[in-house]
Amino acid sequence: MELTDPRAAFVGDPIPSVEHDKRIYRGDAFNTSLITCSSHTGTHIDVPFHFRDDGATLSSVGLQALCGYTYVAEMEDGAFITAANLDEANIDKNASRLLLKSCHDSDRYLADKNSRPRGLDSSGTDWIIENGIKLVGVESMTIEPADDYGFNVHKQLLSRNIIILEGLELEQVQAGRYMLYCLPLKIGEVDGAPVRAILVSD
Repeated sequence: MELTDPRAAFVGDPIPSVEHDKRIYRGDAFNTSLITCSSHTGTHIDVPFHFRDDGATLSSVGLQALCGYTYVAEMEDGAFITAANLDEANIDKNASRLLLKSCHDSDRYLADKNSRPRGLDSSGTDWIIENGIKLVGVESMTIEPADDYGFNVHKQLLSRNIIILEGLELEQVQAGRYMLYCLPLKIGEVDGAPVRAILVSD
């Protein structure tokens, strides 16, 4: 998801912007832009430090955790993703990275909250933990259930060093096996970062 997409900022975070800084037409020698955004803008990852002062920061999360074999599972419409949804999705048991597709009409996304991508409920969170998933991704800007700001899903996953990938765009992606290349901005000892997340089919 682009940084300047209207959906790209979590509620309460700064609105991302890209402003003209230097411009040739104004007499500058070159063009540059000033980018302002949260570390959790657009497609981005959450690392344990996001909810734990003693958790791993971005700089300590290696690319081997973010890149590799991944399974994309398609979820049916509903308020949130449950363990039953995940059991019914025929997810490859060998997958340690899992992306959950739950938004089926991006054109309706802004106008109709019922078409928006979904987060996990407590049973879905338990399923992720119990099945050895090390990275889980969703299309929503938060993996929490809608309108739940207790952050219990984040806390449970990140306390177990399970990386969270949010703000994906999977509308054109079919369920199945892929190679995931999830490449965050290299910005040091932080809690998360925007990423380019690329799927390559086998």
